[in-house]
Amino acid sequence: MQLPHLHRITKYDPLDRDDLGRYTGPEDTDSDHGPVEAAYLSAVAAFAEESRVGMLSVREPEHAGHPVPPGFHDGAQAALPAALELIRGMLRGSGGWCRLEAADTFFVHVGWDQYVYVGSHAPCPEALARTRALGLFPEPLAASPYAFDPAALPPGPQRPADDTFWDRLAWLLNSGGDLTLEESPVANACRRHRLTRAGLDTVRAALAPRAQLTVLRDGDPLLTAVLPDGDGVLRARWRPEPAPDDARWAVLITVHRDEVRTGVVTRIAPFGAFVDLGGLEGLIRIPEISWQHISHPGDVLETGQEVTVKVIDVDPGRELVSLSLKQLDAEGPRGRGVDGAVQRMAHALGTRHDGSTG
Repeated sequence: MQLPHLHRITKYDPLDRDDLGRYTGPEDTDSDHGPVEAAYLSAVAAFAEESRVGMLSVREPEHAGHPVPPGFHDGAQAALPAALELIRGMLRGSGGWCRLEAADTFFVHVGWDQYVYVGSHAPCPEALARTRALGLFPEPLAASPYAFDPAALPPGPQRPADDTFWDRLAWLLNSGGDLTLEESPVANACRRHRLTRAGLDTVRAALAPRAQLTVLRDGDPLLTAVLPDGDGVLRARWRPEPAPDDARWAVLITVHRDEVRTGVVTRIAPFGAFVDLGGLEGLIRIPEISWQHISHPGDVLETGQEVTVKVIDVDPGRELVSLSLKQLDAEGPRGRGVDGAVQRMAHALGTRHDGSTG
C-alpha cells in the first residue's frame, strides 16, 4: 500500500551523512529504551491522530526470536495504544515484526536501525512540526522499502483452506497414510498437528486466523493453503511455496462441468483412459468412450493421442475429473454396428482406420 504523503522518521541528522548518504554521526542504531524511543512513539501517534486513525490492522506478522504478544496474527485489530506498543517492540527488536495499516488511509513500517516509515492520505503538517520539535527528522519519500510487494509472492493462485480443502484432507486420510498439518500463524514460526479423520474438525476449529497451512506426508510437503476469514474471503496476502498437489488444484479450479476440453491420453487402463488436461489428469471410463460396446479402451485409444472431451463431473475432494468422449459424438447411439462406431470415433479423434472389424 502506497499513500501520497510518506515520510521516513529518524533520529539521524541529515547533516551527519557522507557523500554516499551513509550516516556518520554519533547516534546508536539500537533503541535507547528511553526518551528517543518515546519521541518515535509520540511522532507516530501525532501522524495517526492527524490522519484520524484510531485502529490499525496487523499485516504479515513475523516471529523475531522472542515471545510474540497474544492475538498477534494477520488481520488482528490494534487500537492506537496497542499499536504503539507493537512499534516499541519492533524498535527494540523484541517480540515480532509486522506492517501496521489502516486501509487506504495510514500505515507504519518499522525498518532496521531505527528507521520508521509513516504514510498517510493527508499531508499532516502538525505531525511534521511535532516530529521536528521532538528532535527527530522527517524526510519525504516516494515509497516505503517495506511496502507489501505482490510480485515477490510465488506465482499462481493461492488455495484457500475452505470446505473443499478440508474435504480433500478427509479423502486423503480415508485413503490411508499419515498426514501432518503445519500451521504458521506468524511467519518464521509454526506448530504441528497430527491429523486423523476423527480429529480433523477439532484441529480446524483451533487454527489461528489467516494462518498459512502446509500438509505433510512422510515429512514432505503435499499441499498448502491459507485460512480465509469467517465470511469465506481470503484476505491474507502471504502465500506459501506451492506443493505438488497445489499445481493440480490450480488446474482443477479452471475445469467446469459440461465444458469441452482438449487433452492428451497419458495412460490406458482396463477400466478407462487417463487424459492430461494441462497438469491434471481426467478419466474417460469405458462406458463414456463409445456408444457401442468395446472390450478395452486400447481398442480405440492410444497413449499420446490428442482427444477432445466433455467434462461430465468434477470431484474436488478426490481431485477427479470425469470425462466423456461419446457425448461429443453427433450421431449418438443412432449409429449401427461396430464399424460405424469405430469410423465415427476415428473421425472424432482425427485418426485413420480401415473399417475392419477383425
